[in-house]
Amino acid sequence: MDEMNYTEFNAEPNAEKAPRYSEAIVSRAPLMAKWLMTMFWANIAHIIINFIKIESSVVYTTIQASLASICTLIICLALFQMRGEDKRYSLAALFMLIPIVLDTVFGVLIGYSNSIGMAILVALVSVILSLLATYNEYHAHSCIVGGLDCELGDRWQKLWVWQIIGIAGTFVSLLLTVLAAGLGAVLVLIVAIYVLVIQIIYLVTLYRSAKAYRAVAEGEGTAA
Repeated sequence: MDEMNYTEFNAEPNAEKAPRYSEAIVSRAPLMAKWLMTMFWANIAHIIINFIKIESSVVYTTIQASLASICTLIICLALFQMRGEDKRYSLAALFMLIPIVLDTVFGVLIGYSNSIGMAILVALVSVILSLLATYNEYHAHSCIVGGLDCELGDRWQKLWVWQIIGIAGTFVSLLLTVLAAGLGAVLVLIVAIYVLVIQIIYLVTLYRSAKAYRAVAEGEGTAA
């Protein structure tokens, strides 16, 4: 038996081959890994800041709001850094940034005028902008991450649908609270748990997306 046949005969049949990806995926991997993971940690920090309640003083509330805004700005920066991969990332950053400006500017005006109508209008606009930001972010993730992992790409699409269901449930529960306090309170609790679960799924999916691109960036795969 010659050397070539001997090598082929003794090759391990189950030896794993390094996965092969398109050149576009390999080239974008370092950037996506870095900024997706940045988004993950900024979201974690944002959640922690909003959950911590030490006191209700104006000074503490202002500091807390400022820190939360910084986390949001970091998320916006991460989205903007990925704009070259999908233009929807820049739209998501823009729609996420505008509510911060609105809350800052109109928050002062509402404080002086005590206008309930203006407060409701600003809140409504902020919700709409938040929806637009979420839509563009999730669909950009679905496209860019889906090219690497189809399961994760589909998960981002589903998250958008689940997010809409949560928002609709929030409005229905608040409406029922006005019409039937007991039933509304139960529904509010159910929706709150649902939204919490969706937030956890979002963080897990974001982390897995960052980890998938990090694996490619660290050489676990080659360009096709």
